[in-house]
Amino acid sequence: MSNAVAPEPRAPRSGVSHQGVPDHVAPYSVVLPVYAGDKAAWFATSLQSVLDQSLPSDDVIIVVNGSIPDPLTGVVSEFCAQYPQVSALYLDQNQGTGGARNHGIRATKHELVAVQDADDVSLPNRMALLTDALVEDAGLVMVGGQIGEFAGDDPFEVTSYRRVPTSESEVQHFAHKRMPVNGPTLMFRKTPVLAVGGYGEGTRSEDYLLIARLLASGAKINNIPEVVLHYRAGPEALARRRTWKHFRGFVATRVQVKRLGIGSWLDVAIPCAAQLALTITPQRVTELFYKKVLR
Repeated sequence: MSNAVAPEPRAPRSGVSHQGVPDHVAPYSVVLPVYAGDKAAWFATSLQSVLDQSLPSDDVIIVVNGSIPDPLTGVVSEFCAQYPQVSALYLDQNQGTGGARNHGIRATKHELVAVQDADDVSLPNRMALLTDALVEDAGLVMVGGQIGEFAGDDPFEVTSYRRVPTSESEVQHFAHKRMPVNGPTLMFRKTPVLAVGGYGEGTRSEDYLLIARLLASGAKINNIPEVVLHYRAGPEALARRRTWKHFRGFVATRVQVKRLGIGSWLDVAIPCAAQLALTITPQRVTELFYKKVLR
């Protein structure tokens, strides 16, 4: 990722109006998990960004992933009461991000489904651009976009960008070594995703395992070149990646990806060694590595 200026936003192609009036565009659902560790203010901002889309959804499902504190419960109740398109799905126990997403996906009413994390901010044209890509290419199973990262309270003070490949062949090659899509930006067709088992469960790399399952099944995955989401990349996000629990899940996922026929054992060993180094080094060094090497 670099500090380069983001590309000029592209208007949705024919079929989507900036006023949010769809013209021969397939409807879509949104799945947004929330758990006890999320912050109420960030969650409200994230959810509002979904509702403020130029192409709005009539099916936004908040997956309450286990018990949550009163401030988060208040946000859920307020949005469900104010917006008829918003509903809540309550899980008795926290089932991890992958498990929560899978429950939400099964509960959606549309074939096209987008995911949203509780601390990210979707740009107004995100859903229009991604829906347009899936409608235009009937063979495309999943599509993502580029990400702008921010660390402070203002989601529009972007400090860097996370670039991913924008061709099917590049996505397939990139997947051997690293996650070839930006997971928080994804929109996909529900049927083929559920057919391969959905998101990985019990792992911190649920996105990568789903991508590997889809690629192993022959599914077509791609990314659009536009920045469609601003990702909260502060110290909290990095700290979650530096735990031993995350490292064990990272290694387990890499092994599963290899067994699906994606990459070589060397492709497993190198990133696992790098993740081990990032886990045991001071966070300041880790932050520098992410900014200078992984972006």
